[in-house]
Amino acid sequence: MVTHDNNPLGRLDPDNSDTFIRLLIPNQKSIFAYILAVIPNYSDAEDILQNTISVIWRKFSSYQPGTDFQAWAIQIARYEIYNFFKKNPSGQCTLNEQLLEVIEQESGTMIDGLEQRLAALKECVIKLNSQDTQLIKLRYEQDCTLKAISSRLGISTTAVFKRIAIIHGRLVRCVRMQLALE
Repeated sequence: MVTHDNNPLGRLDPDNSDTFIRLLIPNQKSIFAYILAVIPNYSDAEDILQNTISVIWRKFSSYQPGTDFQAWAIQIARYEIYNFFKKNPSGQCTLNEQLLEVIEQESGTMIDGLEQRLAALKECVIKLNSQDTQLIKLRYEQDCTLKAISSRLGISTTAVFKRIAIIHGRLVRCVRMQLALE
């Protein structure tokens, strides 16, 4: 059971857990993007994210309401990244404080742009016809391989690849137009 630092009985405080979830969910992608900017291995980055969320929960009583939750959480992620490099020194480059600060600043800028691009992408996906939407959902929501999609739809893997490439091109153009309009 997860416990809270100032809750010695080990019970979740419903008010704190609701606040925690309300703050974490909209910021989780940004935290993960920061971790991925430093840790290229997706599996390692996921592990670090899980550790980070665990530490965020344990230290949540020290979070000052009204301050920047994302910045606070990314600082915790930074320490978890350091811990990762300490535990896995072989074959890994070492990070210094200045490099992490640069990555943090750059990822913040990228994350802000990512939110805008994501909103534009959602608008563009809505505009797809039903066949294209089905194909995109199979590939990205259900994580089907090209081979599985071709088997399911009764078309060649090459045809699936080409169709997805065409849809990607249309989505890229649509997103660029959406962003240009903003």
